[in-house]
Amino acid sequence: MKKEDKGKVAEQPVLRAKDWVRHALMKYGLKTEDTAGMSQADAETMLENCREKERQDRQGPATEKQLAELEKLGIEADENITKQEASNAIRDHYRKKATPATDKQMAWLQSHHMGEGIVTRAEASRAIARYIAKEEIPNYRPPEPENGKFAPKDLYLIEARRQYEENDRSFQHFDEIGIVQKMLAAGVAASSIRTTVSVYSPVNAKCTEQQLDKLLELAGSDRKVKNMAEENKRTVRPPSTKQLSLMKKKGIPYKEGMSGLQAASLIARKINLETIQEHKPDLTKERNPVEFYRSFAQAELSKVGWDVKKYTDSKAVVAMYEKGFTKSVICETLDGNSPKCGKSMEQWLERQVGNVIEKHEKQKAEAAREAANTAAKSAFANEMKRADEERVETPLSKLGTEVAYEGKGNVRDDIPLKYELTSPYLAQEGMLLHRIRAMRDIPEIGVKTGDYGGYVFSGKNLSQEGNCWVGEDAKVYRDAVVCDNAVVCGKAEVSDRAVVAGDAFVDGESHLYGNAIVIDEAVVTGHAVVTENGLVCGDGFVKDFACVKGEGFVSGQEEGLSDKAVRDSSQEDIREYRDTLQDTYREIISLEGTQAALAQKGIGREWVDPKTVAPAAITRPDRPALKEASHTEEKKAARSRKPAAETKTKDGEKKVSKPRKRS
Repeated sequence: MKKEDKGKVAEQPVLRAKDWVRHALMKYGLKTEDTAGMSQADAETMLENCREKERQDRQGPATEKQLAELEKLGIEADENITKQEASNAIRDHYRKKATPATDKQMAWLQSHHMGEGIVTRAEASRAIARYIAKEEIPNYRPPEPENGKFAPKDLYLIEARRQYEENDRSFQHFDEIGIVQKMLAAGVAASSIRTTVSVYSPVNAKCTEQQLDKLLELAGSDRKVKNMAEENKRTVRPPSTKQLSLMKKKGIPYKEGMSGLQAASLIARKINLETIQEHKPDLTKERNPVEFYRSFAQAELSKVGWDVKKYTDSKAVVAMYEKGFTKSVICETLDGNSPKCGKSMEQWLERQVGNVIEKHEKQKAEAAREAANTAAKSAFANEMKRADEERVETPLSKLGTEVAYEGKGNVRDDIPLKYELTSPYLAQEGMLLHRIRAMRDIPEIGVKTGDYGGYVFSGKNLSQEGNCWVGEDAKVYRDAVVCDNAVVCGKAEVSDRAVVAGDAFVDGESHLYGNAIVIDEAVVTGHAVVTENGLVCGDGFVKDFACVKGEGFVSGQEEGLSDKAVRDSSQEDIREYRDTLQDTYREIISLEGTQAALAQKGIGREWVDPKTVAPAAITRPDRPALKEASHTEEKKAARSRKPAAETKTKDGEKKVSKPRKRS
């Protein structure tokens, strides 16, 4: 490693340990004050060491209690059986005797891709409760408090949602103990906390009484430490005779009612100021925190004429933090050397230093974002400049925003572009997506020229023809196709080789992938999923948490799916019909993709800052409005090739019924 590289590594800031790591360490016997000044890296290393030690301990010989339990249950055990093996044997024995999960529970779990390893009814109940809690917390909105106070449920959900947003919308580092501590501090009874956690926790929902007791024990032990600290703060002792004589000697004025702690702080500040004034910097000890602080404070105080009132430790804290010193080392250094802090309260000092570091981190993050935005803007401008230099006379440069459709012997009339692609700035599964911007009005769905829509990967995802649109925060990528008068909006995602066509309407947080097809006047909304070879057509609908997969087929309102229903097969063979639809739509979009590929070099030339983009609001159309669609002869021919349904007559002969014609 080069010397310059070594310097860069030393200058990296040290992040303080987060609460979820500190609380995780409490399960292994460490108190919160033991990890107060620890860095995030050290805390995670210690947590991994504790977990590794626990794993190794499980590989040790089984305890006498476990052996006695195995003997009582009549389970034959080897002499060299480990703790882990004994625990698994006892658990499996009780699982076999427990009530098995019901068919309804297993169907629900399988529809949400969760059924692995779940055997008993209690396990299924816990898994379902945790899933529902995770779904409820992101959408929770607190009501108005009654008599100025929130109910235990609301206290819990407010804090849970705050953590969910802070952890980048994830429950990976969910801090249950921290929430319980806040509920205890608010005066919530232990019984109410047990009930709330058991119902609304995304990690401990439907857990056992022993687990709830352990959770309260861990939270309560930390609360006792905080209460003791608060009690010590309230204890006031007068200055000692020695302190009074030192104050007189140093010329420090005495005020009536002054405590001994205040006197010690004033004396320490005076002594520290004198020490800093007489300090001679030693460059050989630059990595020593005390030496570094005194040199820095000497330079800062000399700027303000040694006036302590004008001096602040904030700059020194940031300088030490950037130098690589941890929060605990910074607090300890200031506690014994600062002319501003002196011998102040440790808890107060830790909070102040933490606030300064946190503010500094936010400023650095904001500066980094601005720098990245500027760099991206510059790179975009260079790319546009390079494209201008390389571009020669093309149909686009001749016609402006109009390009002729050509392909497979087909020549269509020139039409204006419906949308353009702005600069890419949204990453999705390794791809950069473009937000689209309307280049003409689409009054049927309330889109005007210049309005922003959702995201697409390229011009081959969304047709330039018809009134189809991708709006709000919806995403269409990979080889997915949206054409005709179809609308995809909300937070819906359409990927892989999925097709949305006709007057179809997809919104909410629904997801279409695989070879899914949604056509005609079909509606997919809520958290619905259409995947694999699923087909939704006619005026059928799929909503809530329903799922269409496999060879599933929904063709009308009477067959519509809602709640958590699953459709994975069909009485009719729809494979040939589905393949014909896929080929037809992809042939048509490939022609339009030629136009979009040519247009992409000349559109979206304006840099768009993600912070300033406000997507156009979608006026969701009624059913009658969706029926106003014009389909090409090719699409009509494809639909007419839908396989006929076979039924049996009374005589046992097969009768073929023709497919329903679209009005």
